[in-house]
Amino acid sequence: MRNRWLSWCVVAALAVPTACQAAGTEASTVDRLMARSGMDKQLEQFPPLAVMELEQAAKRHSDVSAETLSKLRRAVLGAFEPKVLRADVSDYLIDHLSPNDMSAVLKWLDSPLGTKITGLEEAASTPEAYAQMQAAAKELAQNTARVQRIQRLDALVHATQATVQMAIAAQVAFTAALVTATQPGSPPSIPEIVQASEAHRAQLTARLGKLTETSLLYSYRTLSDAELDQYMAFAQHDFAKRYHQTTMDGLLQAVVKASEQMADALVRSRTERGL
Repeated sequence: MRNRWLSWCVVAALAVPTACQAAGTEASTVDRLMARSGMDKQLEQFPPLAVMELEQAAKRHSDVSAETLSKLRRAVLGAFEPKVLRADVSDYLIDHLSPNDMSAVLKWLDSPLGTKITGLEEAASTPEAYAQMQAAAKELAQNTARVQRIQRLDALVHATQATVQMAIAAQVAFTAALVTATQPGSPPSIPEIVQASEAHRAQLTARLGKLTETSLLYSYRTLSDAELDQYMAFAQHDFAKRYHQTTMDGLLQAVVKASEQMADALVRSRTERGL
């Protein structure tokens, strides 16, 4: 299950979230970016995947009762509501990405190749696609030239780095939930949990590098080498670099914020009714 979650993170790392609530030209542009990037559909899959990841984490804690786990599921679904995540990320994009950068990225997303890539990313983000990716992994890895191209793309768009960021964010969220549930009277310190998770970034990066490579090989398997080269040419523009970095920073911040809110909600629940 963890690999499916992380595979989703790889795909999400390549798209731009949106659906902001702010007014003005920037908000309208971000709305269009969202519609063209396919992030809407991908974010809709975030809560159920997060619940499955929580259930896996809970199995490692024998002191989590069925009742507690049920309440944790509800807390996760509430905290990671797609509309809330999109609104938070959209606000971040408006604050940190210029209108000119947004327009340049939108021009790419509106191009025939940009549209094709969005479709491939959407298709690769489903549970069914994950199973197909696993089955095709060995064959995909045999094309050395293609693997090298994908590795260059990964380096340009920082897909592995983004996957690691999302994995750390998920770990923070579920650790906070479990600490709240299993340690009464000891509210979790999100900064301390983040610091502990960050300590393992190097090991996590090494482990997730191969998964990221496989995910990219599968997602873009129908693209020609020439199309991949065009994508890499786009990714080398300064505005594209800012776009990829800002997107992941915004999504990470939104997930951490949701984690803090989830922990607060669980503390209130324990105080009012008890877990």
